[in-house]
Amino acid sequence: MSLHDAFTLRKVNFREPLPETVFQQVVLQNSKLWIYTQRTNLLVKTEVETGEKARTPYKVADNGNMRQKRAKAKKMFVDKLGLHCFMLTGHEVYYNYYHSDVVCPLPVETFKGTQVAFKSIDILMFDESDPCFFELLLGSEDGHIFHGVFQVDHDSGLLNVADPLKVLLQTPEFSPILEI
Repeated sequence: MSLHDAFTLRKVNFREPLPETVFQQVVLQNSKLWIYTQRTNLLVKTEVETGEKARTPYKVADNGNMRQKRAKAKKMFVDKLGLHCFMLTGHEVYYNYYHSDVVCPLPVETFKGTQVAFKSIDILMFDESDPCFFELLLGSEDGHIFHGVFQVDHDSGLLNVADPLKVLLQTPEFSPILEI
């Protein structure tokens, strides 16, 4: 069996054209498609059902935090359930819950008086039946792994800190943590 035979490819047709055609980041998890356009910091999400056209893309209306700071997402991470989207912009991390139209900055403290540049991220669920309560690991440019615990308010989509980000591990070489 060839690698080409292992995958089924199909075109995703949106009912309405997207306002941006230059996609910077695209992630598909659990039939949820997340698209980020860098030029206008537009975050679009839709659900793709098997055998159907994708639903009309849902534009995140309140993306003002990223737009005001002109933050550009360098990496976008979506958990395996497709519910939590994190965008790394260097020294800042932004968050959006799938059922919310609010993009909010993740509360990140300075470490030893300096800003931390994040390079990698992973999310760990405490309980699969409650996907709104999770642990977060962030890898930094200078070899630190940060850990924090967060809970999402399902109604507002806002992220609440249960345990703030703290250094969990520091590599002896201070090498960037590119993947967690």
